[in-house]
Amino acid sequence: MFKNPIFLGGIVVAVIAVLAVVFMARPANSVRYGVFTLEQASIGQDLYPSTCPRCHGRDLYGDGFETPSLVGSDFQRRWAEGTVADLFEFVSTNMPKNTPGVFPDQTYLDLIAYILRMNGYKVGNKELEPDMEALAKIKMEMLN
Repeated sequence: MFKNPIFLGGIVVAVIAVLAVVFMARPANSVRYGVFTLEQASIGQDLYPSTCPRCHGRDLYGDGFETPSLVGSDFQRRWAEGTVADLFEFVSTNMPKNTPGVFPDQTYLDLIAYILRMNGYKVGNKELEPDMEALAKIKMEMLN
């Protein structure tokens, strides 16, 4: 069966075609594929205790009522149809609740990197930057 070179060549071409389709179907920019650095997430982790735990708790799980969790399937589901730009826009214009927009854009992005890391998203080799066009190309997706 595999002794025929034409048959074997056909199988190789088919496998390459399938791999190309799979690779092209994967979003070029997705939170699933490492869109922040470990250093950026660490900066966000250092910022979090002085910026967010009053409402979202030390563990990022919110209060279970009015304040949503920043980790887990509820968070991932909430943002799954959006982009990092959508998340950034929401966070930077609504947080902290009593003084929204008080932080520099980079602080919000560092906090987002920390939140993504706490949700189990992969670390990459490029930081999230305050470029709305670039952030709009990064899809939010659920891990599972």
